[in-house]
Amino acid sequence: MRYLFPALLLLLATRAAAQSLPIIPQNPPGLRWQEVRTPHFRVLYPAGLDTAAQRTAQRLEA
Repeated sequence: MRYLFPALLLLLATRAAAQSLPIIPQNPPGLRWQEVRTPHFRVLYPAGLDTAAQRTAQRLEA
């Protein structure tokens, strides 16, 4: 019983924090997405990361 309350409190706190995650502005509306297609994958990436997207697509197909 002594450890039940702290464990329950921790569980509820993590669930409450998870509810706030969609509010974080990870993908602003003005962000332009581009796409690299391979025979088996679609790699979506923000504009300006062309080199990294190409490298990722090549590694996925390897």
